[in-house]
Amino acid sequence: MNATYYMAHEVAKVMSEQQSGKIINIGSMQSYHAGKNIFPYAASKHGVVGITRAYADALAPYNIQMNALSPGYIRTDMTKVLEEDPINKRPRN
Repeated sequence: MNATYYMAHEVAKVMSEQQSGKIINIGSMQSYHAGKNIFPYAASKHGVVGITRAYADALAPYNIQMNALSPGYIRTDMTKVLEEDPINKRPRN
């Protein structure tokens, strides 16, 4: 989470001088869900989206766009418990 903030801060200095730029952060589905079994991960991904939104507003006058991509689940040991939870199940394409 800190890295997202510090990197955006440094890159924004350069981009604001050139009056343009695009910054893309990586969130996850847990950026928008509670993540009851993975509190630290969910909190950090909520933070990524929060920083992205705040910076997007702050940098817009400098023609700098900031967005976050939030990929779906990738099957790992961490997501196994999420997929098996009937309340947390999400349809897969």
